Amino acid sequence: DPGPSEPVTMTSVFNAAAGLAGAASAPVAGIAQTLDLPRGSLALTAGYRATPYMLISGALRLDRRDAAEGAPVLLALPGDLIGVEGLQGRSALSSARAIVASVLAPLPQMSESAWCDLLMRSLVTQQERAAEVAELRCGSAAERIRKLLLLLSSQSRGGAGVSPWRNSSPSCEQPTLADMAVLTDTSIETISRVISAMRRSGDLVRDNGRRVRLDPRVLSSDWALSASATYSPRVRQAAAA
Repeated sequence: DPGPSEPVTMTSVFNAAAGLAGAASAPVAGIAQTLDLPRGSLALTAGYRATPYMLISGALRLDRRDAAEGAPVLLALPGDLIGVEGLQGRSALSSARAIVASVLAPLPQMSESAWCDLLMRSLVTQQERAAEVAELRCGSAAERIRKLLLLLSSQSRGGAGVSPWRNSSPSCEQPTLADMAVLTDTSIETISRVISAMRRSGDLVRDNGRRVRLDPRVLSSDWALSASATYSPRVRQAAAA
């Protein structure tokens, strides 16, 4: 299992979590050692040793080993704890895999009162995450994808962009189509079609590498994918013929 050997301080972990849970630009320099996970990398494997971590940036998909086929997948975002079952010597209940580039910090030794405080915060956060994941499975396919990208953008630490409106629009690393399909309870084909339509309409642009940026109008609750954008030029030509 991956795991840094150098310790971190409780103060630095709390500072990072408190800031990143509410803002994407929280300082993380005080953390002595972190674990960087590229997109697609595993942080925990269900059934194997669980190492307690706090997610500092990025997003993890959590797949329970005993989950029924088609069951909703949980999502961990900055400030969330994973692998806490390891504190009781239990193996990991869920596999945790990065759906975008992520950073984890190991939890250090701390007092019982500090653990109680941290775990209470984690319990409240889990309830919020469950509601957010449920929202990703409601509405049209375009609305579900919009919600997912906005959720990831709200936790993103930014990055160099190429769009002319980079300072006023949300951006994030785009997960794989397969991960997006699972999280939104749609198909890979549907995800691909909607993403292509959003690009044609200008609602979504490639920003830098895997990063994408959303047009500010997507922030509006009244946003809807343009009907004309759902058809490629080839489809339009065939329809006209």
